[in-house]
Parts: sequence; structure tokens; C-alpha cells
Amino acid sequence: MSENRTRPVDILSLPSFQNDPRGTIVSLAIAAKVARRYDDMCKFMSTLVQWATTNNSNLSTEERSLLADAYEGSLTQRRLACMALDQKVAEEKHKDAIVAFRAKVTEEMSHLCEEVAHLLEGCLLHSSSSSSSSSASPTPSSSPPPTLCPEVLVFYQTMLGEYYRRWAECQGSSDLSSIKNEKALHYLHKARELADQNLEPHNPVRLTLLLSYSTAVMDVMQDAEKACEIAQSAFGEGLKVSDLDEHTYQVCTSLLATLRKNINKWSDASTAPTIP
Repeated sequence: MSENRTRPVDILSLPSFQNDPRGTIVSLAIAAKVARRYDDMCKFMSTLVQWATTNNSNLSTEERSLLADAYEGSLTQRRLACMALDQKVAEEKHKDAIVAFRAKVTEEMSHLCEEVAHLLEGCLLHSSSSSSSSSASPTPSSSPPPTLCPEVLVFYQTMLGEYYRRWAECQGSSDLSSIKNEKALHYLHKARELADQNLEPHNPVRLTLLLSYSTAVMDVMQDAEKACEIAQSAFGEGLKVSDLDEHTYQVCTSLLATLRKNINKWSDASTAPTIP
């Protein structure tokens, strides 16, 4: 029966990819997102990042969003799986098997975080650096690397800091975990400095950064006071701005709601007031 199975199509050899590689990959990533095939979406976006780096091209806003959605979706599926397995192990007599299975899922999460870090440090953020390419990075063309605007740099540094924090979570209490947490805080701090100088208070990229940064301060540093301070500042400044387009308004509203939720949750461990 196995001989009659249809072989998978080599998508990258199709005429559409040869004629329009970038458009084809983006279409595939969108299709994978609709189908909730996030692992496939990650592969497509990884291919796009490497293609863009090789051709000295920046990712568009849509492509950056797809990159973030791909790895967030893939990681979230595994985080939910771990939660389900944690419940299962409490009632299962074959606990050692369930624990080993959960460890496999955790290892997959760790690999995803490592992959994101490589794409960001080795390709996307590397393109804004004057340092020479590493052997693991795609070979660039003779054209000079593209310059990244502050908003894009903040986006990538925030994503990198977030995934270093999640990578550390996968490794529990260890020296490697501590190193990754330090890197997470390093990139988030750099992103905040850049955002404070260049981005408006209501900018969704800036609000996302401050949400991630405050969460890292709470989870990594266990500093509820500072986490609330960062979140409250972002919340207060974000509320002052009006006259936004509908999409930006919706995104900002969602981010502000999450900030408010975190402030009220963390206030129990600090002296900061809650927000009604």
C-alpha cells in the first residue's frame, strides 16, 4: 500500500516559484495560516527570510507579521499540548511515559525558539550590521545590505527577546537558561531605548515591545514593581492618543487591554495601584 501513496510535491520546483519566488512563498504562508498548518508556515517563512537575505531585501510589514504569526502559532500549539499533558500525567498510571512524551514536546519548543533566534540574529538583524557574515548565514550578493528603520529594528529585537525568554523557559533552571534570560532582557532593553527615541506612544510595535518587556521583568527578574511601572507608563501614554485608523485602533485597544490585565494581576505583588 505504501507504494501507492502520493509523493509530496516539491513546491520550490514549481513554475510559480521560479517565476515569482517571493509571491509564491507569501501565498503559501497565508494558505498555511488559514489551514492552521503552523509548522509548514514556519518552513515557508524561514525560506522567505533566507531568500530575502540572500537577495539583500527587507521583509515587508505583511511578511514580518506572517513570520511572527507562524512561530507564535507553532509554539502555542505545543504550549497547549504541554498543558494537556500536565493534566494527563496527574491521572495516568503510566506517568513515566507521559513525562517522556511531554519532554519531547518541550524539546520541539526549544528547537523552534532556537530557529527563530538564528533567523533574527543570523539573517534579519544581521543585515543591519556591518559585521561579516557567519558561515551559517546565507551568502549575500554583492549589493550593500539594506538599512532597517527603527520600527523594524524594534520589531525584530522584541521578537528576539521574547523568544529567548521562552527558550529559557524550556530549559528550566540551568546556566543555559540564565544566559538566555540575560539575552532576552538585553534585546528588550535595546528595543525600548530605540522605541523611546523613535516611535510614537500609540505605535503597536512599541506597545508590543513594552508588553513583552514588562512580562520579562516580571517573569525573569521577579520585579513586580518595575514590571508595573513599565506597563502603567505604556498604558497611560497609549490612552492619550486618538484619531487612529481602524486597524491600528483595534490592535492598540487589544494591547492596552492586556497591559491593564497584567497591571492588575501584578499589583498584588507590588505597591502599584490597580486600573479599573
